[in-house]
Amino acid sequence: AIYPAGHGVMGRLIAALQPEEKTRAMLEKDPPSWLHGPWPGWEATRPLLEELRTNKCAMGRGETDQDTAVIAVPIYDGMGQVNNAVCVLIPYMLFTPEERERCLGILRRHAGDISRSLGHGSE
Repeated sequence: AIYPAGHGVMGRLIAALQPEEKTRAMLEKDPPSWLHGPWPGWEATRPLLEELRTNKCAMGRGETDQDTAVIAVPIYDGMGQVNNAVCVLIPYMLFTPEERERCLGILRRHAGDISRSLGHGSE
C-alpha cells in the first residue's frame, strides 16, 4: 500500500525530520493517522514532532496488527536530508525495554552505514 507522507511510524519520523515549513505543509495537507482524530493544529502537534527530532527515532504499535511493535530510525542522504528510514517489526510480547534498546542500536548502526554510503558524514 502507498500512504500519504507523515503516515505510520516511518512517515511520522521522516515528516518530523524535514524543515519545519515542509513538515507543517505536509501535515496540514493530509493530517496523519497517528494523531488519532481530527487535526489539532500545528501548535498542538509541535511537541510530538520535537520529541521525534530529539530522539531521531519513532516507535509504535499496531501498524500491521495490535500484536506488533515497530521502531524506525532515519537514513540521511549526502545533503543531510532525511527521505528514507529503516524499521524493524517486533512481536509486542517481546518488546521489552532491553529488546527495544538492542534493536535501536542495531538499526542506528545499519542506518549509519546506509547514510554513509549515500554520502552523509555520520549519524
